[in-house]
Amino acid sequence: PALRRDDDAHAGVSRVVLAFSPIALLAGGVTVLAGLLSALSHIGPSELLSTSYGQALLIKLGVVALVLATGYYNWKRVGPRLGGAVSTAALRRSARLELAFAFVVVVVTAVLVALPTP
Repeated sequence: PALRRDDDAHAGVSRVVLAFSPIALLAGGVTVLAGLLSALSHIGPSELLSTSYGQALLIKLGVVALVLATGYYNWKRVGPRLGGAVSTAALRRSARLELAFAFVVVVVTAVLVALPTP
């Protein structure tokens, strides 16, 4: 709502996004690495395609890749152009897409934890 009333707020959005991006990249990278190491300790490569758990894990990894790709796009393409109403609207659109992908990750994770580990 503040963005609709105040053009100076767009500069604030830019500062917040640029300050948050390195933290999000580090946290996301650590989370993905920890998840991959955990998955490798519980499931073998041959079980990825032959079990429902492995298939759900592959789906989750694919959707996580979409989250990462959208975040990378926001960081490299949208973030540097922030500062005005048009760029803030672009960030809002791409952030919604990123959040939608993240929601799908949560749904797939809910299915994954209900499946028996091979």
